[in-house]
Amino acid sequence: MAKKRLSAKKKGMAVSIAEERVAILLKLARETYLGGDAELARRYCRLARKVQLRYRVRLKKETALKYCKKCFTPWIVGRTVRVRTNSKNKCVEYTCVCGRVKRYVYR
Repeated sequence: MAKKRLSAKKKGMAVSIAEERVAILLKLARETYLGGDAELARRYCRLARKVQLRYRVRLKKETALKYCKKCFTPWIVGRTVRVRTNSKNKCVEYTCVCGRVKRYVYR
């Protein structure tokens, strides 16, 4: 059976609801990790990623820097991520506890 397509109005509403859910889930992940339950925080990040992919929600740079896309750990500076500037490559490096390095150029 074929899937029904959403109208433009309903699709816009679905995307805006999905953006809100992603923001709420990432906020809960951060609070939960600080509360001591790391596994539940990772679950919230996985759910946020699933919602994002399902509704094709593009994250802003600030939102994209809230969790690791490899291990789904919420990024908390000083605890789960190390932030350094690399003057040789002119970039900011975010290093997660799992070892993944994300670089953003600041030229």
